[in-house]
Amino acid sequence: MTEQNQIYKCEACGNMVEVLHKGVGELTCCNQPMTLFTAETEDGAREKHLPVVEEQSDSVKIKVGDVAHPMEDKHYIEWIQVITKDGMNY
Repeated sequence: MTEQNQIYKCEACGNMVEVLHKGVGELTCCNQPMTLFTAETEDGAREKHLPVVEEQSDSVKIKVGDVAHPMEDKHYIEWIQVITKDGMNY
């Protein structure tokens, strides 16, 4: 079963999808099941990978880690998704 806001990736072609409405069944692409992405909650290099959220009076600032993350062809952060308490998705 899929849940709202889950993100799936096709390992064959790289397509990525986000679930807008939960449902039954399996997401497939290129005739194979897609891989569910899960949020990072712990990491050996925590200072470089986990998002840091700074709440300000009228906005939120989000950066990747406490120290700069090296962005390389084989290892990089592609996106950060923010979902607010009221369900807004950015």
